[in-house]
Amino acid sequence: MMIAAVTRADRAIAMPSMGRRQAGFEAALAAQATPAAGDDARTSAAAAVAAFDLDYGAGGHSRADVEAHYTEGARTVSAAQGLPEGRYDFSAMSPRELRIVTGHLVLSGAARSDAMAQLTAAIDTGGGGTTAGAPTDWLATLNDRITDAKARVDGDAIYLESARFTLQRFHTKSDRPAGAGPLASSAPMTAGAKLDAALEAFRKEGKMTPAERMRRQVMKDMKITEDDLKAMPPDQRDAMEKTIGAEVALRLKKLGIDGGGAVTRSVEEYVAAQG
Repeated sequence: MMIAAVTRADRAIAMPSMGRRQAGFEAALAAQATPAAGDDARTSAAAAVAAFDLDYGAGGHSRADVEAHYTEGARTVSAAQGLPEGRYDFSAMSPRELRIVTGHLVLSGAARSDAMAQLTAAIDTGGGGTTAGAPTDWLATLNDRITDAKARVDGDAIYLESARFTLQRFHTKSDRPAGAGPLASSAPMTAGAKLDAALEAFRKEGKMTPAERMRRQVMKDMKITEDDLKAMPPDQRDAMEKTIGAEVALRLKKLGIDGGGAVTRSVEEYVAAQG
């Protein structure tokens, strides 16, 4: 299927104009894949981000090709920020990096195109799809825009809140200084260490209540982690906790298991449980 199947909202994020810079991006990726001795991996990834072709999707490529292109671009953003693949620091991200990541999230189905379009609509894409500008705290920007939209009783508030929730799901604060090396890999585990780790995991599993196990499964199905919950504003976190709790209670009831009547927690209870 050709890229014509991509929606207009997708184009607003992933394809701002008709430029052609694929060759430069591919060259940067090739350099990243085989860096010269002593090259810093994060600096190399940043070069690939700078060369990324925001207009690739306007060149008649298949949707699969465009998805792969933006997936690779998002990976370089994570690497440039010194973060694991799939995690991004939205509190210190350039407009170009935001365009790349939101394009990837929309094309991969992880984000609503209308919500991401609201987020990126104000970005200046002046000549050939470039996105100049210093790193911005997009979470703070969204908070301000949501407050303003609600004050004006603007229907865009719901899309902006959806965008904020999506960013919070994938957000991880990067504390690595510019120029830092690649993420350090842990030393290989010995057979004894692996056995100890397996036994500890077994002990923790055995201590979990049916409600705790079901909560873990519900959150996995919802693609939400405990870190995602911690990053939410209190009111949003409280609402999400109640949604999770209700689903846990429903599933336990179907299995004929007593959940103890305490599967729905308030924000205060949640915060207290986290220590």
